[in-house]
Amino acid sequence: GAITVRLPWAADVLPPELARRLLTTAAPGDPVTAIPARRVAGMTAAGLRLQPSDPDTTVGRVDVWADPDTGLPVQVEIAAGDGGRPVFVSRFLDLRQELPSPQAVAPPKSRSVAYATTTSQDLAALTQGFPDAIPPPELAGRPKTVVVPAVAGAAGYGDGFGTFIVLSLPGRLGFQWAQAARDAGGIEVEPPAGVGGQLIEVRTSLVTAIIVRSDAPRPQRRSFLLAGLVTPQLLRQAATELLSGLP
Repeated sequence: GAITVRLPWAADVLPPELARRLLTTAAPGDPVTAIPARRVAGMTAAGLRLQPSDPDTTVGRVDVWADPDTGLPVQVEIAAGDGGRPVFVSRFLDLRQELPSPQAVAPPKSRSVAYATTTSQDLAALTQGFPDAIPPPELAGRPKTVVVPAVAGAAGYGDGFGTFIVLSLPGRLGFQWAQAARDAGGIEVEPPAGVGGQLIEVRTSLVTAIIVRSDAPRPQRRSFLLAGLVTPQLLRQAATELLSGLP
C-alpha cells in the first residue's frame, strides 16, 4: 500500500523528481522566467528559473533545465537568497530515454544468492505525541495549511517555499533529538523573558530547524521539531509562540 510517512529516498533528489517537488511547492504568484539553454547529458536542455517571492524563505532561485522534446528535467540547481552560487545541484551525466532491457532490471536467480526479510520503520507510530500536543491553528502569522492524518502531532504552516512544518516528539524522542541537534553544532537560543523552556537551532544556508522543549517536569514535558526552507527569524518566532503555549 501507499506509505503515508517515510524517510527520504535517493530517487527524491534525481532531477525529474526534485524538479517536480520544487515546482509544485511554488506559490501561485512566484515568477518563472526563461534562462539560457545548457548542454546537459549530451543534449541542449531548455532552462527556466523560479524565484520565490516570499521574503521569509531561504530559497533565492530554482533553476531547471529539461529536454525540450520530452520535458524531462535533466538538471536542477537551488541557490540561497543571497544570490550566490548554487548550494545544491542535481544533474544527469549520461541519459538514454528508453525502456531498459529485461536483463537489466531482473534480479539474479542464482541458488547461491541469499535474501532477508525486513519491515520498514513505522514513523507515524514513532512520532505520535501526547493527545493534547497538537500544533495550534496559527504560528508566526501563518495559518495551518497542511495536516497529516496519520500523524496527529504534525502540521504545516504557510504556503509556497515559506512553508514550515511542526512535528510533536513524544517521550524520550524529544530528549534524543535535542541531544543530536547539540552534537550537530546546534546553538541554544534564549527564549524571551517570561517564556520558559529550550530552543535548540540547527541551520544551513537553506534549511532551518529548531527543537522546542518545555521546562515542565515529566510526564507533562512537551517537545516539538520545527523545520523549513525559511529564515531563522521566522522559525524562532514560531518556536517562541509554540513554547509559550506549552504547559
